[in-house]
Amino acid sequence: MNSLETTRLADALAAIAGMLEQMGLPGLVALLLMGPGLVLCALIMVEYHRGRRTQESMEAARAEARAVLEIYRADTRRILHDLGEGIQQNVRFYRDNVELVKQYDLLAKNLQDVVVSNTRATERLIVMLEERSKQG
Repeated sequence: MNSLETTRLADALAAIAGMLEQMGLPGLVALLLMGPGLVLCALIMVEYHRGRRTQESMEAARAEARAVLEIYRADTRRILHDLGEGIQQNVRFYRDNVELVKQYDLLAKNLQDVVVSNTRATERLIVMLEERSKQG
């Protein structure tokens, strides 16, 4: 350190001492408490910004969950719609089968009459043939 730097340092220390003297004891106490206060303010600001980031990330996660839920709902609705269509198709098949059975029942009754009539006609034909064979 040369003499010029020493002189400047002495002047700066004298200025600081003058300011400390003007502040008095309450000013010195306030200056001493300002350090922890600044640290506390800094910690509060850091915590505030961390909370904001956490809140923003939670909102993003909620938005993503909502989007996934909407996709799930749409898929579920589509599956239920397809399932409902399949059930309706089965109902139509069963109703058509009931109608088919009714028609077959009617056809069987009509065929029974035809078979009975044919049997009687065949019996008459046999009787007629037997009578002719006896005559002839």
